[in-house]
Amino acid sequence: MKRLIACMVAAFLAGGNAMENEGKIGNLSKARRERLVAEVGAIRAYLERSAGTDTNATRLLEFAAELEKEVRGKKYGLVFEEHRERVDVELEENIPVLRELKDRFLATRNTKGTEPLNFLIEGDNLAALKLLEKTHRGRIDLIYIDPPYNTGNKDFMYNDSYVDKADTFRHSKWLSFMKKRLRIAKSLLKKDGVIFISIDNNEGFQLKLLMDEIFGEESFAADLHIETSAIAGPRRFAAVNGSVVKTTEFIFGYVNGSDTQIMRHPMHDFIPGFDTHYSLFYDSSRKTFVKFVDVLKNNKTVREVFTRLKLPISLRNLGKVLLIDDSIKSWLYSDAIAENLYREGGAASITLRQLQNLAGARFCD
Repeated sequence: MKRLIACMVAAFLAGGNAMENEGKIGNLSKARRERLVAEVGAIRAYLERSAGTDTNATRLLEFAAELEKEVRGKKYGLVFEEHRERVDVELEENIPVLRELKDRFLATRNTKGTEPLNFLIEGDNLAALKLLEKTHRGRIDLIYIDPPYNTGNKDFMYNDSYVDKADTFRHSKWLSFMKKRLRIAKSLLKKDGVIFISIDNNEGFQLKLLMDEIFGEESFAADLHIETSAIAGPRRFAAVNGSVVKTTEFIFGYVNGSDTQIMRHPMHDFIPGFDTHYSLFYDSSRKTFVKFVDVLKNNKTVREVFTRLKLPISLRNLGKVLLIDDSIKSWLYSDAIAENLYREGGAASITLRQLQNLAGARFCD
């Protein structure tokens, strides 16, 4: 055995010397990985020659194969120490079942007078998900999850014990907990299903990477920021003393596919008439911005319509005119005008035409 170990060390040294000058530029991680694979390969070659006569060599071959697999494994993404829960062991030997409680029956009477079945599952959520995986795989339209935020303040229980900030595996336990449940949740969604998850900055950044791993980066659909508190009371004193006070949480949205246009009813601010923020017009002949109200005043057709309606020419009154006169509406949304109208506000300006296309709807009726 001593001779075997000595040969293994020699193989490592030989592999290192052979690639001594590699990996100094470019992808250093890849270079290190290839060096380790080569070293493991040299060890495996020796072990394969000895496997027939040395029983330990066979065992070490298996170990070398595992080591090579680990070295070749994923090199980008979330890395954490995976943990098992007590419920994992219980589910290996037990099958979850539902027991109906008549006194807790849930029903919603609809317009037809019938009572569609609704149900609320009480119990360990992993066991419930395992059960739903057998009955509702690929049948769920929408999933919303509000998991423990893992603040370290007795909000996350793992194996019947609260995980506090002193736990060195605090994040790994939470990620292990979430990974199993999210994988099953994905299997429950329809092909066009959507999942939303509330979270804050304690695990939000880790959760984003985990969701990218399970659903795919291309399936990321939304990052909604929710204001949950104001800077008042004790928070105000923290702000006065120079702290950046946390007032928001966020919700991640992912689709079970690649179509991230999830809004069935597009939401945008509706401003009747004309949005007076679009007060600048780019005059291409002069290559400069001018006030749009001056463009209105200098257009003969526009002046005549305003005069007939007995209205002074202004952006506010333009909104009223659009509701009455279709010719002005056609003129305003022509390419020559709409593509050169800008909101006042700097380099991030957007044209009226771009906003119209973005919203996919008319701004005036």
